[in-house]
Amino acid sequence: MLRRTFVALPLLAAGCAEGIDPPAETQAIFIEGGEFTMGGSDPDPCDNSKIVGESGLKSIGCQDARVQSELLQHQVEVRDFCIDEHEVTIDQYRHCVARDECSDPKATNAGDTDDDRSISRYYRNHGKYGGFPVLGVTVEQAREFCTFHGGRLPTEVEWEFAARSRGASGREVLLWEGDNPVAACDGNEGQVAYGTCVDGRPQRVKAADLDVTVQGVRDMAGNAQEWVADEFSFLAYCAADQGGVDIDDLYQQVNVSSFRRKPAANASVPTQLVEDAGCVDACVAGFNECTNVCSKAWRGDPTVVVGQRKWAEEHEAACRADNPGLPETVDCDACAGDATCEAYCACVASGSAGDSGGECVQTCIADTLGCEGRCAGPADVARACINVSTVAQQNTSVPQPICRVRGGGSPFEATAPVAVQSGALDGIHVVRGGHFQEAAACGVRTTRREARKGSDPSPFIGFRCAYDAGTERCPRR
Repeated sequence: MLRRTFVALPLLAAGCAEGIDPPAETQAIFIEGGEFTMGGSDPDPCDNSKIVGESGLKSIGCQDARVQSELLQHQVEVRDFCIDEHEVTIDQYRHCVARDECSDPKATNAGDTDDDRSISRYYRNHGKYGGFPVLGVTVEQAREFCTFHGGRLPTEVEWEFAARSRGASGREVLLWEGDNPVAACDGNEGQVAYGTCVDGRPQRVKAADLDVTVQGVRDMAGNAQEWVADEFSFLAYCAADQGGVDIDDLYQQVNVSSFRRKPAANASVPTQLVEDAGCVDACVAGFNECTNVCSKAWRGDPTVVVGQRKWAEEHEAACRADNPGLPETVDCDACAGDATCEAYCACVASGSAGDSGGECVQTCIADTLGCEGRCAGPADVARACINVSTVAQQNTSVPQPICRVRGGGSPFEATAPVAVQSGALDGIHVVRGGHFQEAAACGVRTTRREARKGSDPSPFIGFRCAYDAGTERCPRR
């Protein structure tokens, strides 16, 4: 309908349907376009490395393929746009419902109903929670609201660009400087609407003083997770052309439980992405040796000392190979100012197995990514720890080449959301940000992407709107 394509402010001002006065419009924050590196760089931010069973190593490495899909880093060019300062509130959404432009949320509570911190009848109790983010809407309901207000859902690119202060933040985990936000809750309760900081309950929008970007966009780390316009794909950051092979011919999308949908290789992936597949095989073999040491360390195996020493020697040799021209003996305490020496010493220091199995595996992952980076192949190939094996029972959750990233040598121009036309991922949408009932601080990372069926409401998911530059809500600057 034509009346949905613009904001009729005089009509809104007069429209008090069912006695609901129009709430104040959310400020639209102008985001100047530019280029940024999209995606994360931490191989396993949630530390999902684990050992299953006492008989030995059964599952170790990168376990969450959704997290790993963030690692396909690539340059993106973003156009000017505007985005809501905060999430859409219950009062704002109720007004849209009263105007018959929106429908009531499918879920009206806030939080997991099995958790005693959940709030029943959250949406209905607008007298208390009217200024809090609306939750429990489907992606289509979110779209309807944004259309009614002259906007649209932000794309995944726009959301991350805004959340990272126009991409300027190099911190993949936090939106703000300083300590881990969960650890910082002591004496600063409520400063981030996330986990223990707010006792697992949503908070009034704009109340979290630490959760604000340089441009003034708020509540992107906590409070509600947020729908974006894109459909979910593990390979969304990959180029369509993989060196003469279409990405859809290289992989197939398969269903895995809990929306952890992974790609599965249709062919020998490394041979498409590197010139020397044997190099990758050697790196993978090194990863398996490394994680074997980690598994023994985890179990307290008495032979671990010998294994750790051997692994450390191999690691140091690899560090030296990466930094040619070093003298036979290196004094790491006296090489300040010598870039090669400092790089070598930093590499050697990273070779510690750490105090836990997780730290140990983190080092194995970093070593393997570095090893594969030395394998001859296209410069625009990204590596991650996604299990792409089609062989049952085979543990291939190791760092490996995944694809050539979109954009390649020049920035990818983001002009539209990703749309999955058909197949296993059809209708699965991207959700961004952390939410108020989570406990793990790694969920606050700005590159985080989740997968959710667009027609399924969640008592954790809300949304905010974006606006094209040059429209009424987003005048050009």
